Amino acid sequence: MNLSALDLNLLVVLEALLEERSVTAAGKRVGLSQPATSNALGRLRALLGDRLLVRRGRALFLTPRGEQLRRDVRPALDRLRAALARRPAFDPAALGDELRVGMNDYAAYVLLPRLVRRLRARAPRARLAVLAFETRDAARALDAGEVHVGLAVEGPGLAGLESRPLLRDDFALVCQPPAPRTLRSFLARPHLLVSPHGGRVGVVDRALAAQQLERDVHVTLPHFLMAPHLLSGTDLIGVLAGAVARDIAPALKLVVARPPLALPGFTLSAVWHPRLTDDPAHAWLREQLAEAAAEQQASRPASAPARRSRDA
Repeated sequence: MNLSALDLNLLVVLEALLEERSVTAAGKRVGLSQPATSNALGRLRALLGDRLLVRRGRALFLTPRGEQLRRDVRPALDRLRAALARRPAFDPAALGDELRVGMNDYAAYVLLPRLVRRLRARAPRARLAVLAFETRDAARALDAGEVHVGLAVEGPGLAGLESRPLLRDDFALVCQPPAPRTLRSFLARPHLLVSPHGGRVGVVDRALAAQQLERDVHVTLPHFLMAPHLLSGTDLIGVLAGAVARDIAPALKLVVARPPLALPGFTLSAVWHPRLTDDPAHAWLREQLAEAAAEQQASRPASAPARRSRDA
């Protein structure tokens, strides 16, 4: 049978007719008048090519086809009702799925330890897979289901995706002491550039270009956490994400200072495919990320360089 020709409401009427064996009782059960129920029975007979119920005296009797349908229709409708029923309350302790989160090394450094602690405490059966993730590849990775939620800085590649801001960070100058105090001395030093995509233009270069200036980049690398180690013991200077600079640089005897030019801060956001917006498990995972980010922001040291951001 071609189901496109079937009004599924007729199945509900059919179930009632086969069980009640009365047009009047079946109509009351499904909320239809007796004429409407009789009309539905006529449609069912024409559709199925069988009389289904036959009258003898004042009683209705099921045909063999009607008996077969009585046995099959109720379980089928029960399965359909169960499939369409409201989902049970979400319990993270029962979550045993793999949760795939995409992030770069900066996002992993500032959020991953807190996220893992929260998952182990609240969803110990869940499995966390952390995957490399780039903003420019976000749409493809989320469309393909390679990751369930990604952590990304605003930029091209996020159009059409759902997002939630998680945290703000600024930029800090890091180098061997002494730190340059003027823009002239800043430009006189060789620079290190962190570029996840391998390009040679970053936020500093764009700020300099607005003043028709440029810097001399000698080292480009894709990883934020390696940058302080490359600055240690060299004449290179770098402008790094503040959270990384303030945590790692002091142990390497590097100074952390305010860059001698105005730089916008940045927002790290959770991004995900719209199809996962209403899923309870993934909504819960995004909430854990947001709470981990709130903890990270609350733990920022009071001595952090003042933010120079247009939208702080």
